[in-house]
Amino acid sequence: MPIFCEIVVAHALPAIRSALAMELVKGRGATQMYACELMGITQPAISQYLKGKRGRSMAKISSNKKVTGAIKALAGKLIRSKNPQKDLNDGICGICKIMRKQKMLDDTRFPYQYCVK
Repeated sequence: MPIFCEIVVAHALPAIRSALAMELVKGRGATQMYACELMGITQPAISQYLKGKRGRSMAKISSNKKVTGAIKALAGKLIRSKNPQKDLNDGICGICKIMRKQKMLDDTRFPYQYCVK
């Protein structure tokens, strides 16, 4: 049986990264190079997120106001950050918790309280 974080990595993380890349580049005017530095991924990955070639596994992410609000807040924080890696880690963890609370990652193998405290 996979651990819960494996489900997150396979399904939620690509969608979060895609939405974050979109917000940084299209919403905040960052270049793809600057966005890839902030997110710790390659420029081709940013390009694929922007073209919809990656991160399609959870299209419903954009319809959840709490999640999109957290992604926008994270993008703003990354733009201003002196330590983007720490802020990115904390922000993605927070978004994952929101998604868990909203039952967007509901999986019967893992009770709700499993990682959300």
